[in-house]
This record gives sequence, C-alpha cells and structure tokens, in this order.
Amino acid sequence: MLNTFLIILPVFLLIGLGFVAVRSKLVEAAAIPGVGKLVLFFFLPATIFTSLQKLDFAQALELHYVAGYAAASLGVLIGLFVARRWLFGDDAAAAAIKGLGASLPNSMFIGFPILLLCLPETATIAFVMALLVENILTLPLALILLEYAAGRSESGTGRRVWYIVGRRIMTNPLIWAIVAGVLASLLGLTLPGVLDQSLDMLKKASGTLALLFIGMSLATNTFRGNVHGLTGVVLGKLVLHPLLAALLVFWILPGFDPSLQQSMVVIAAGPMLAIYPIIGDRFGFRAFCSNTLLVATVAGMVSLTLVLTLLGL
Repeated sequence: MLNTFLIILPVFLLIGLGFVAVRSKLVEAAAIPGVGKLVLFFFLPATIFTSLQKLDFAQALELHYVAGYAAASLGVLIGLFVARRWLFGDDAAAAAIKGLGASLPNSMFIGFPILLLCLPETATIAFVMALLVENILTLPLALILLEYAAGRSESGTGRRVWYIVGRRIMTNPLIWAIVAGVLASLLGLTLPGVLDQSLDMLKKASGTLALLFIGMSLATNTFRGNVHGLTGVVLGKLVLHPLLAALLVFWILPGFDPSLQQSMVVIAAGPMLAIYPIIGDRFGFRAFCSNTLLVATVAGMVSLTLVLTLLGL
C-alpha cells in the first residue's frame, strides 16, 4: 500500500498545485481553457509522436498480450458506450467520453512505475505493447466516436453529418500525431537533432501540464449531478477493465510469459489517463472528466494494492 501511494503521490501533488494556483487567484480561471488547448495541440501530440516514432514494432510484440489487452480495452470501451447510450439514455458524446475513461489507463505515469517496482524484468516490453494498443487502436476509436457524436450534434442528421465528422477527425491533432508516429517508425525516419530535442522537451512537460490542468479545473468544478455517471466510469476502469484482462490472460488466451500476463492486469487496473480532462474539454466534459479522474486516482490506491496482492506481487 505504501509503495503504491508513493508512486501516485506526485500525481496528487501536481494536481494540488494547480488547484491552489486557481483558488489563490495566482492563475485566473479564464486561463484554464487556454492551458488545455496548449496541451492538446502541442504537448500531447509531441508525446504521442515521439513515443511511437521510437518504437520498434517488430520487436515490441507478444501477440497474445497485444490481443488480450486490445480485447479487454475495446470490450470495456464499446460495452460501456453501448450501456450508457441505450440503457441509461446518455447522448452519444457522453457515452463515448465515459467509455474512453473506463478503457484507457494511465499506463505512462502510474502503470509503468508500478511495473518497474513489481515486475522489472518485463516492465518495459509490457508498457510498450500497452502503449501500442492504446495509441493505435483504443484512443483513435474513442476519438472517432467522440468526433462522430460532436459532428452529429453540430449538423443534425443526413448526408452533411459525414462531412462534419470527417472534418473534425481530420483536424484532431491527436489522430495526426498517431498517424505520423506510426509512419515515422515504420519508415525508420530520424528527425534532425534540434527538432528531436524540441519534441522531447514538449514530451517531458506534457504530463506535468496535464496534471496542473486537472487541479486548475477542479478548483472551478462541482460534483453535483455527476455522481451516477462518475461512479460507472470509475468502476469500469478500476474493476471491469482489470477483471476482463485477467479473464482473458488466465482463462481464455493460450498461455504465455506469466510475468507479461501479470503485467497486463496491473496496467489495466490503473486509473484513467491523465489527459482525460483535456480530451473531455474539447467536447464540453472538462468538469466531469476532472472529477472522475480525481476519484479514480484516489480509489486506485486501494484497488491497485488489492490487484497486486491477488497477483502475489
């Protein structure tokens, strides 16, 4: 429990710093959307591009791991989207943002450090494969669902909706970063030193700014009216996602490296990605996503400790 808390503690410290900055009037609340746009259009695309560009796809694959993690993530994304859309009556955008939150863990800032602590021999390869699935499959599909929902809302129904959806997808910086990163990796492109260093600096700062943004958003948020949907996303992320991953790797998929099996469950058990509120802000869900992320991160200390105990780590 203490080790898990110490890994997550810096997350809370940076969130708290952003919260204090706004509450103390050091940063005006009107600046919050601008910070979110900086991360969305510059820092986050740099992070995604450099992470994918430097991957060796041929050596980063254990097919059973990739298949299992993809199935678990997509199962939660699509399952929660369908449940929220047709069982609970959410509109498509709200259902999509909740599915995204339940299916994409914070593998970079929480999952990977925990793996380094508990399973150091397979931590890097497990993290890389999770990153591949998240950035090439789960995140793009979630973004397309969100853009489709936003496009329908903007244009109504009919043929024009496809034009609006296509335009929104093509202007989403995260999708461009994913495409560019995959192409650069497959083609073996090497960036000039100055450009590579600049992108690396943006990458290193993206996590910090994302967490500050969460704290800044929380300073102006209210939990009223969010509890039901928030609880569903938190349970989906901390319970359903790792449970489905465990079911797949221990009972359904053919056996593979036991350490990789455990690693997949650990990564799936983490709270949602730190940029969740930044993605949500683009679609009008900043407050909901910030509140949900905070609750999931706090609850994740307990749930991750339980998962590690059950796995014997």
